[in-house]
Order: sequence, then C-alpha cells, then structure tokens
Amino acid sequence: MSVVQEKSIKSSISMPLMISGKNLVKLQSIRSQSRINISTFDKGVKIEVPDKDVSFIQEILGRNSESTNWPVNVEKKRQKVTLMYIEKDDDEDKSNSKINTLTSTLPCIRENSISSQKRSNKKSKTKPALLKPLRNPLENYKFVVNSLQTSNGFELIRPKKSYKYYIGSGNNDSLVNKIMHNKIGWIKVYNHFSANFIWTQVKKKEIMETIPKNEEVLEKNKNTCNVHINIFGEEKYTEILPLIQIESSKLRVYNRIDRNRELSSKKRLFKNLKTYYSSKAEDVFKYIPLTFHIKSGSRDPVFSEFKEAFIKINDQVENENDPYLTNAWLVKPGELTNRGIGISVCTTIKEIVDRIDDLDPGTKHQRTYIIQKYLYRPLLYKNRKFDIRCYALITCYNTNLQGFFYQDGYLRTSVAEFSLENAKNKFIHLTNDAVQKKSSEYGKYEDGNKLSYTEFQQYLEAIYGKSVNFFKDILPGIKNLVKDSIQSTYKKLNPKNCLHTFEILGYDFMIDEFFKPWLIEVNTNPCLALSGPYLTVLIPKMLTDAFHIALDPFFSNDFADFDDNRFVMVFNKATNEE
Repeated sequence: MSVVQEKSIKSSISMPLMISGKNLVKLQSIRSQSRINISTFDKGVKIEVPDKDVSFIQEILGRNSESTNWPVNVEKKRQKVTLMYIEKDDDEDKSNSKINTLTSTLPCIRENSISSQKRSNKKSKTKPALLKPLRNPLENYKFVVNSLQTSNGFELIRPKKSYKYYIGSGNNDSLVNKIMHNKIGWIKVYNHFSANFIWTQVKKKEIMETIPKNEEVLEKNKNTCNVHINIFGEEKYTEILPLIQIESSKLRVYNRIDRNRELSSKKRLFKNLKTYYSSKAEDVFKYIPLTFHIKSGSRDPVFSEFKEAFIKINDQVENENDPYLTNAWLVKPGELTNRGIGISVCTTIKEIVDRIDDLDPGTKHQRTYIIQKYLYRPLLYKNRKFDIRCYALITCYNTNLQGFFYQDGYLRTSVAEFSLENAKNKFIHLTNDAVQKKSSEYGKYEDGNKLSYTEFQQYLEAIYGKSVNFFKDILPGIKNLVKDSIQSTYKKLNPKNCLHTFEILGYDFMIDEFFKPWLIEVNTNPCLALSGPYLTVLIPKMLTDAFHIALDPFFSNDFADFDDNRFVMVFNKATNEE
C-alpha cells in the first residue's frame, strides 16, 4: 500500500483512496510480481486521482492490451477523475453492465474498443451505479490480523487505543524508534517496566523474567482452515482450537526468544541439525560444510577424527589433479559470536592446534570450537567471495511457535580477489561488514559492498545466460534450509512458555559453483546498519513487515497492506506433523 493510500485510510476510512500516477505504477509493479491470476482480485476500493494525471493513467492502463476484457470508464466528478472497471457480457446492453470500483492494488487493465468509444466526447446518458466493495483495505487488514490471532489460538478482548514501547540502545536503535514512532497508537517510554513492547539488541535476563508464562499447551489442530493469505504460504493452516481470550492492555511482548542460542550458537546449531537430519536418515553435510565440534582442545577425541579427515584430504590434494581442492579450514568459537569475531582460516594442523588450545581471554578457561571445511569451489562474484544474508522471523505466542522467511535479502561482497594462497587476509575470506568496512577499498566495487538479489540475477544471466535463475533455482533451497533449522530447534526454544516473544534472525549462506546453497550460520541481533543505498530500503521494510506480523495481532491499531508483506510462513508448530 502506498504512503498516500495509508494516510487516506488513517484519516477517514470511508473516504475514497487518493493516488498519484507514480504510485499507480508502483502498485501495478507490486501486483505484477505477486503472480496472482487476474480473476482472483477483489473488487475493492474506489480510487480517485487528480484531473491532471488522467492522460498519464489512461496511457498506463492502455499498455496492457491482452490482460483482461475489462474496459475502463473515466468519469469526471467534482474536479476529480474516478476510474472504474466494467464487467460486460457481449450480449448485454451497456445499460446493464456491472460497474465496480477499481481495486487499490491495481491489476493490469486494457482499454478495448468499447473503452475507446467511451473516451469520445459524447456523454453517457446512463449513469453507472457503483457497487459496494467486497473487502476494503481496512477489512482486509482486520481479516489477516484475525487469521494471525487464530493461528496462534487466541482472540483479543478490550483492546486499548494506545500502547507503550521501549527501545534499548544499540544496533541502529534510532531506526527501530522511527518505525515504532510511525505506527498508530504507540507512545514511547524510557524504561521497560510499563512497556507493552520491549526491544533490546541482546537478550536481557531481567526483562525475560518479567514476561508472563503459560503452562498450558495448545491442542493439535482438529479443524483446519486454509485462508489463502500470502504470508501463510501454500497450504498453511491457521485455525487452532480452543481459542483463549487475551486482554491486550496487559500484554508484554519482547523481541528475544528464550534459548535462542539453540539457533545462534554455532555448536548448538550444528548439533541440532545433525540430530534432525539423522532422524530423517540424511547426511547433515549435504547442507552444511564438513564440521567438527571440539570441546577440550587438541585432547578432545573428536580432534582425532578431524586429523584423520585432514590427512585424507591432504592425500587427495597431492594425488588428484584438482586445482580447486584445498585443505583449508575455518576455525570459529563455538559459542555466541558474530561480526566475524574470532574466526581464522587455517591450512595446517599446527595452526589449528594453536588456535583451539588457546584459552578464553575473558575466563582463562578452555572454550569450545567449530572446525569447518572451507567450501569447495565457492561461487564468486567478479572473482571475489560473497555470502548471502537473509532474514527469518520466529514468533512464540500462546505456546505456539511459528517461523517466517523473508523473501528479500542481499549479498555481502569482499573487496579483494579470491585466493587461498593468502589464508590470513580477512578481506578475502570474511565478508562480514564489520571486517570489510575496515578496508580502504570498502565500497569501491559495490555501494557498501552490498548487492540485491535482482542485481545478482543480472550478473548470473550475463555469465551463464538463462541456464540458472537465482529466484527459481537457488532461493527455494535457502528457504528450505531456514525451515529445517527451525524444525530442528523448535522443541528447545522457549522452554518456559513465555508469553509473548519473537525474534528476527540473520541467516548466512554461501553458494558453490554448482549453485547449491550451504548454511553457514545463524545470527541473533543481525546488523541493522543502513550501509549502502539498497539497505536503506530493505532493512526498514523488513522491520516494518516483521512488526506487522509480530505486533499487530495484539495491538491492531495500525493499518497495513499484508499483500505487500515479504515474510512467508515456513513453519507452524500447531500444524507440524512431526
């Protein structure tokens, strides 16, 4: 929904929506990307545009000559122009045509020969009658919010007109404050004690303890209902029985999930994925690089297994004529770390031993490590390494856990050409923004060292032609890996049934030259810095979409276009068959 439309709704729901010619094009673009058949569009809200934009709009509508047989009628009224579509049977007289207002998410409409006649100077003697829209934006908003509520087994009672939010400092808190400031019905407070919504950059135990708990567990779905809403994906059921009533004024929602380390800790993620894929009789190393978890340095029995693998690969390097095969390994702290902190690229056993036998500088105790094989034949972007950052949203509401995948993300590129001959150069091997921005060449090749999915697809087409499509051949595999990671951990997340929590997670993937995605790690508190023009659009949109799903079912004062929400559900505990 455009900003102008949104303001119109907030000011007066009964008034017709106002859009400009530019917004019309934007709405057409959004709708065309959704790939929904033209016959599925609701016959929605009347749209009025300024008189000066009529010729422009007529030109736009006339470009899509094969989309539908709906002619366009342009009727001047009170210095405005009303666009309407007419459903007409060939055998019917014009006076019997059904007239409806044009939907706010504009489909592609053509002007046929009949519409050309209507644009003549002759005025129609029969004034068309406007029918009431089937579902206006406010009704559609309430419908989606209600579906999100029932999908988690609750309904609201006694909602308030205003709520309080608290935003802790750190990780671009000014952006989060700005988004919440623009949401209807929210007031900022400066301590978390009275807040209905709490946001902090790291999980705080003292706040988590204030979130109410629920010992009751939802019954498994008996009556299911597919509501065909975009964010629920295909065949995602939303109705859960029995429903409980929740008083929104007493709610406290926190943006951190208890035991989120089951996903964001490298060692726990590895353990959970290994257990999950083993239960499915699958090899975890089809989805993540060969990995060893070392708990007690070089004395650990698992380190002996690693040495055997190292020697075997070394023999292959010496005996096989494969210029891409190397014996390089990434050594990472097993606990919660991000921003590339503590990661080393090692090519000898001695280097690895020195690294894993090093004591934790803070506690002086032995810490655990992940030793992970460097990806074989990583796909490069203009001879430089890259990885993919995407987002997931996990909500834990009313003892139910749901996972959502964000369909937009970005590539993080390195500033130096790829080579394993210099394993110590972090500007070659670590694409984390915290590492790359320290280089004097940061931003030299791409703004902020970032690329959109569309830009990457253009590069693939330039190199490989039409043989590979990121959106069809690669992104679905990434989405499935996000789903599997949630599936492998959901029984361990939120063990105390805190009401109500959610979290936005940052996932990192790499792609090999065979276009296969590999899950590298999951990050709590993903970076929200707007480094580069693309991220100044992507991250605010992602946060806004997340808040509409995570907050609006409880505090539904805002009005959102859920058709434009880029999150899609990939997991629902209540309907999980496992």
